[in-house]
Amino acid sequence: MFFACSEVNLSFAPMYTWWVDSAVTTHISVIMQGYLWSRPPSDAERFIYVADNNKVAVEAVGTFRLCFKTRLLLDLFETFYVPSFRWNLIFVSRLEKSGYHCSFINNKVSLFQNSNVICSDFLIDNLYSHMKENWT
Repeated sequence: MFFACSEVNLSFAPMYTWWVDSAVTTHISVIMQGYLWSRPPSDAERFIYVADNNKVAVEAVGTFRLCFKTRLLLDLFETFYVPSFRWNLIFVSRLEKSGYHCSFINNKVSLFQNSNVICSDFLIDNLYSHMKENWT
């Protein structure tokens, strides 16, 4: 299995900020706080490859729970814990496979489940962000 991620230069991104990305191949977290459970990575999951073809070590794989400002929860299944990474990434395609829908209109991203808005946020530094408010 091959996992890839492109990198961009962000001026400042707090550890609790999550970025919606369509270029990565898995959800990535730089923090363990928020995981419901985790396991060691399999041999095929031990590394992800970044845009410059360097590989970065994955320390764990699990389910990460996001708690939005709306108090709605989103469980990110098969999230890779990569503490050496610079920011947390939500992989759009994996969300859609889990029954969610993302809309990108007028520099704004909205995440829906069953036509209900889970969260919305705006384009910042050429990425769509979600500022995490609470740990669960």
